[in-house]
Amino acid sequence: MKPVCDHWRVLAAALLTACIGCGDDSGDPDAAAPIPDVAPDGGVEVDAGPPAPACPSVETLTIDADGRFDVPVHARSVLISATGDPAGIYTTRALTSPAGELVLADWYDDATVPICLSCPNRVANERGGHAVMAPSSPSAEAVFTPGAWTYEAHGYDGAAAADVSAVVKIGDPDDLATGALTVALHLTGAGGLTAESAPTDQVLQQALLDFGQLYHSVGISLEFTYHDVPEEGQAVTVETRRSALFAHRKGSLEAIAVYVVDTLTDDAGTVLLALSPLPGPYGEPAADAGIILRATAPSLGRTLAHEVGHYLGLWHTFEAAPADKIKDPLPDTAPPHETDNLMAPGKPGDLLTEGQGAVMRRHPMVRHLCD
Repeated sequence: MKPVCDHWRVLAAALLTACIGCGDDSGDPDAAAPIPDVAPDGGVEVDAGPPAPACPSVETLTIDADGRFDVPVHARSVLISATGDPAGIYTTRALTSPAGELVLADWYDDATVPICLSCPNRVANERGGHAVMAPSSPSAEAVFTPGAWTYEAHGYDGAAAADVSAVVKIGDPDDLATGALTVALHLTGAGGLTAESAPTDQVLQQALLDFGQLYHSVGISLEFTYHDVPEEGQAVTVETRRSALFAHRKGSLEAIAVYVVDTLTDDAGTVLLALSPLPGPYGEPAADAGIILRATAPSLGRTLAHEVGHYLGLWHTFEAAPADKIKDPLPDTAPPHETDNLMAPGKPGDLLTEGQGAVMRRHPMVRHLCD
């Protein structure tokens, strides 16, 4: 059986609904962000500012009521999270840096697929909330500059307004060449796994070893924590029971939560192997998000590594028909490497590229160990 990633099913359903924005379009035009200085070559002139911190760090940004926030010098990525109604579907309506648009305003109005393929920084949508991380492609890197940014969320079909927060990763690029990630396994008893038995379960530990070897290839080391959650979480229906499962989240909000279950279906009864937000949030918004994984998923280690890749900002290298024109925006995942890649749909391979590793290490969940 091939894995089915639920975010495509949610995305397709979202386009069938009416589009009603979360943001307020009545902002004061006189309160526009200051115009940046222009360099002689026509680019945005940026003050070099203080030196980069000795060790990369994650800082919380302040977003005003009009969605404006300042990205500091030495920023390597920005992650913006919009947390809303658990039943609502959300996306990014617009995201702009001093150098230009990363997400094109109202992109979904003319979209033929529920993904902004024309945006320099690709976005989709997600149930219960949404996150966008920039930069996630070379075209987004070209307009990723410090200074005054603006962001606006969008809720489909009259979804309640979302609470928006943002964090930035700051550091020297050389210090982001490696990183570490914590994965918090939440065990419902599915597959006989508990917090006590999991550390010595041979099948699970082999899967985690496989997972670790894949991520080691792009400089990311892994550690795992184990947590028991109620057995009623063993059977999950995406639209109606996912938020109840997330209510039992334990451990650090700076770890990716993975919930191991027996069954996972959508409301139509379609069986799913796993699902993940793309990308996933960090910090407080992560309390209402996570990866759901069936204990019996084939190639368990690769399936888990694939879903964590989505959480860290990776897209499928390609999509099968009818969405076969959707390709990964990273140039080093192009053929002949698209089918043997970990992020290939259906049957993940065992390859991660340096371009993918760079995106993954920019996510705030990946921390950086300094001497």
